[in-house]
This record gives sequence, C-alpha cells and structure tokens, in this order.
Amino acid sequence: IPVCNGAEITDYRLEWGQAEESMHLIYTGSCLSYELKGLIPATTYFCRVQVILTVISMGAWVAQSVKCLTSIQVMISQFVGSSPASGSVLMAILEPGACFGFFVSLSLTLPCSHCLSLSEINKTLKKKKILTVERVTEYLLKNLQPDTTYKIRIQAINHYGLSPFSQSIRTKTKPLPLDPPHLDCVVYGHQSLKLKWGNSSSKVLLSNLISYNLLIGDQSGRFSIIYHGPCQTYKVNRLSEYTQYKFKIQTCTKAGEGPLSGIYTFTTTKIPPATIKAPKLQHVNNNTCEVKWKSLEPIKGDPIIYNLQLITDKGTDLIYKGPNTSFSFSKFVTNSHYRFKVCAGRQYQTSAGLQELWGPYSPSTLFSTHKQHPGPGKGGGRKGRNSPSEEKKEKPRIEMSDDTFILILVIGFALVAILCAVVIQYFLIN
Repeated sequence: IPVCNGAEITDYRLEWGQAEESMHLIYTGSCLSYELKGLIPATTYFCRVQVILTVISMGAWVAQSVKCLTSIQVMISQFVGSSPASGSVLMAILEPGACFGFFVSLSLTLPCSHCLSLSEINKTLKKKKILTVERVTEYLLKNLQPDTTYKIRIQAINHYGLSPFSQSIRTKTKPLPLDPPHLDCVVYGHQSLKLKWGNSSSKVLLSNLISYNLLIGDQSGRFSIIYHGPCQTYKVNRLSEYTQYKFKIQTCTKAGEGPLSGIYTFTTTKIPPATIKAPKLQHVNNNTCEVKWKSLEPIKGDPIIYNLQLITDKGTDLIYKGPNTSFSFSKFVTNSHYRFKVCAGRQYQTSAGLQELWGPYSPSTLFSTHKQHPGPGKGGGRKGRNSPSEEKKEKPRIEMSDDTFILILVIGFALVAILCAVVIQYFLIN
C-alpha cells in the first residue's frame, strides 16, 4: 500500500495498453488487485497506477511493463489419422500454421480388449496415454494392435502452458497379412506345370478380398513374380523337360503383402515319343506278311523302342517289343480280319533303374484273309467251284485301313456337294 502522506486514499486508477504512449483507463476503485482477461499470449503490456486522495488531489502515476504469461489458447481444429500398416497409425495436422513454435501432445484412448506396450508402458481399459512429440505436424504411432480402433485427440504446448484438446477422432489399424497357402502341382507336363493353392470352397467369398503372388526362382536363386491375381490355379508354360523348378507364394490383402512361403520344388516330365503313322503291310508268301513302320530318332540321347499290337476278334495281343521297325507275321487263320498298330517308347535311366515312357498308338491297318468265290463258269449250268490247286494259289488280300476309307468317303461327299452347287447355280441363272 502506498504511503498516504497524511491524506486518506479513497480510490485507485489503472491504465493498460500494448504501447506506453497509448494506454487507456480500465479500472477505478478501492481494490488492490485487478484481473485482466482476453490477453494475447507471449505479449508485453504497459500499465500504470494512480491514487486518489480525500483532498481531491491525485498522486503521481507509477508505470511498469508486464509480459503476459497466460497459457496458449490456440486449439488445433483439424487433424486426421490413417493406418499405413497393421500396428501403426499416422497422425497429420491439416492446419499447421496455428501451432508453429509449440510442441504437440497426443492423447490415446486404448481399447478394452487389447493391451499394448507404448513407450514401454502397459495400457489397459479406459486409460489414456499422453505422448509429447516435437515441433512436427505429422507423427507415426507404432507398436499398436492390428485391426483395432483407437480414439485420438491432440493439443498444442509451449513453455507457458497447454491449449485445450482438439475434437477426438477414431481410426483403425489394418489387420495382419495372411499366411501363405499350401502350394501343390496337380498336373505335370514336359513343358508345363499346373499349380494349385488355397481352399477352393472359399474362392468365391474371398476372390475380391485376397490376391496372390506366385514367384518362380531362376538359376541364380532370385525369385520373380509370374502371376498376381485372385485365382487359385495357374499353369506355368514354356518350361524345359525333366527340369526342377522352384516356387514361392504369398497372399496380398488390404493390409499389404504377407510373408513368403517356403520353397516348393516340382519337376517336369520327359517328352514322350511322337505318334507314328499307320504301319504298312507287305505280302511275302502264302503264309507270311511283313509289317513295317517309320522309325524315330533318339530323344536327347535316349533310345527308342516299339510296341506292335495285333487286334483280332479274340482281343488285343502284344506281338513285338523292341528297337526294330519291321515284323514278320505268319499265324494266319482263313476268313479272318487282323489289325496292326504300333507305338514308340523312350528308354531312360534313373536312380530307380531303367524307365520307359510310351507315346500314343498309331492308327490301325487292316489285313484280311477272306476267300473270294467266283460266279458260274462259262458254259456251265452250275455254280463254279475252285479246284484244290486253285485254293493253294489263293493269296491273302490286303484291305485299306479305316483312315483311308474315311478320307475317300469325305472326298466323295465334297465332290457331290460341289456338283450339286454347280447344278443349282446353273438352273437359277437360266
């Protein structure tokens, strides 16, 4: 209290302003203190006080400069959160200009069913964690639970105090990527492998949610993607025969790419021999017929052998197996039909011993031993009959194959169709 100097003090006058030359009166009264509100943070103000005495005289003004120490009142109004990966949330302030020069505090409300370690502190239900970060407008929260919703709010801080918290937002972390499915080869070929993975029963439900990366390894051990998509089968083409190929697979969801599977190894088969043309028949004598067929070159050093089958009314019999390209057949029965067909086989050696890989059979060739009975002889009134000597001279008759007969039949139909078309066009024009 100032000294009265013999006169009683009745009131005080307080002037206030941001500049010493432009202060204005803000209070008159007998109180010894006054609270000012609505000031600007971190701003210097000037003030002065004057006393009023009973003798209607006023004392001198006492001036003083004061720096405002009020806490920051700027509230961060807009910020967003996103989940770049499972177990993390990225926070971004959309209006950073309001908080330059301040620190930022994040408040997390943690879910009840998940506990986590954040800055090495365990969190439980309804507890909030205050994270103080530096002067940034973006922050990545790590070590969160995947596929979990978090409630987050933010405030600005300086050395004078704290701003109010912003409006809270809810954001959800992404789920964990799925483990890779089991990979299997369902069809082996000499130039292709058909691979299958996953559960086909859930294919329709998950086709829009899950995709797959199928990778193949090269000779240097590096793996590259050969298929990406939702299908659960894929046929790998343009492969080499009898060669091992290594594969890996992984799943892809909205959470990202899952871990790669282990290495699966599948081996292509050897190339089977090509189909041989129908064998040719050559009559040797009354009781022998020679069957010939075209030979094939060895495949990558593997020798070629042949199977010759005889088809009769009694069934099918294997009458020859070996490397030759001809066979003499002599066990004829009168008035019978015989069919011959041949296939090629490839012999190769493995750890299990000698293996054989057979190609498809050729078309069959027909051989008939039916007798031909001539009509009535000249000048005779009865049916002609062969003498025993004529029967001995009768030879087996070689008939055309089924393929030849079909070809002739097709050509015949084509010629008839062309002839009909020409005749119809001629009559229509005339």
